[in-house]
Amino acid sequence: RMIQEHALDVGSYIYNGLNKKFKVIPEKDCHEALSAFEIKYPFILHLGNKDPKKNTIRALQAIISFLSSNQDYYSVIVDYQEEGKVLLENLVVTEDIKDRLILLDFVPQSVMPYLYNAAHVLLYPSIQESFGIPQIEAMACETIVVSGNCAALNEVTKGAAIHVDPLDIDSLLKGLNEAKTLNNSKEFIERGA
Repeated sequence: RMIQEHALDVGSYIYNGLNKKFKVIPEKDCHEALSAFEIKYPFILHLGNKDPKKNTIRALQAIISFLSSNQDYYSVIVDYQEEGKVLLENLVVTEDIKDRLILLDFVPQSVMPYLYNAAHVLLYPSIQESFGIPQIEAMACETIVVSGNCAALNEVTKGAAIHVDPLDIDSLLKGLNEAKTLNNSKEFIERGA
């Protein structure tokens, strides 16, 4: 009986909370806060990670493909500096594209709201997640999210992200191109607000 009284109602969920520092920040403030990182704009943001479920190798391949046809774009990849350098040595990448890949090491959490705000899009193609807080943080900063289509990421964004097959590089590239055509569409961004 006691177990029944304390059992969770099926369909009731308590989601992770969002820190209030993830909000819209003026562009000038973002550029000032990020000046030490020598970031160039516009850029795709990806949170690199060695964990295979984060899908960083495919993400990097899609980013390289996107940059090869979009000469005015850059990419900032956080937490992947050493691994990224080694990986790039094994990929066929032109010097022009290497110059437009900004690989950062650890970035303090206090800097992340500025990165999300300054990014044109967050590429978050995880194969598996239990929640996916970075996509929620990015949407709170009114940044378009290209997300993997695993169950948790679909459920959390509820149509406010561009969902792609994380195992298909062409699908990732299609998502990035769709994000570019949205050009910070208020209608799309407001879905995640």
